[in-house]
Amino acid sequence: MPQLILARHGNTFEKGQTPLYVGSQTDLPLTEKGHEQAEAIAQYLQRQEIIPTAIFSGNLQRQRQTAAHLASTIHISDALDEIDYGLWEGLSLAQIQATWPDAYTTWCQSAIWPTGIFPKNETFYQSRVKSWLEYLTQTFNSEDVIIGVTSNGLIRYVYSLLDSTWEEKVKEKRIEDLKVKTGHLCSLTLNLGGGAIVEWNVDPRV
Repeated sequence: MPQLILARHGNTFEKGQTPLYVGSQTDLPLTEKGHEQAEAIAQYLQRQEIIPTAIFSGNLQRQRQTAAHLASTIHISDALDEIDYGLWEGLSLAQIQATWPDAYTTWCQSAIWPTGIFPKNETFYQSRVKSWLEYLTQTFNSEDVIIGVTSNGLIRYVYSLLDSTWEEKVKEKRIEDLKVKTGHLCSLTLNLGGGAIVEWNVDPRV
């Protein structure tokens, strides 16, 4: 059962800036704070005496720059790319809520895919994540530790595949509980049957 540690990339907006919805079509670099968060992940791995067998990252700058703090050799995987937010891409929360209040609420609370707003369908991302997890399980051994640097929108699909409480959270409109903060970590174990969540949204500075 290899261990998988998922890391959300560091900050991409400066303090005082209005955060925007940025998905796979917006390739922002890390801010100074974002680089500090990435370095905090590297220090966490050192404190925990974790030596990664392999480090994977999505294609986006913010993901690759975060991963670069962890190792010099990085494997790029499309499966870790952020969701394409389509019509929401580059908009503020206030702008999205003003134009699509119901779609935004049901997406955040119940993970209902906003058809017609996001260009791809949900199955596209679910299948890609599932295939990547299966690849890791078949390729790595029980003593291996894999790091995957990705983004918040994509991470929820890992949870949905590995944890039975996903459906409960959907019914109770508690999907926002699964949000992973920038520079935070999730620890999982993988096996041929899927795997299990060990820790979620861990602050590496603690």
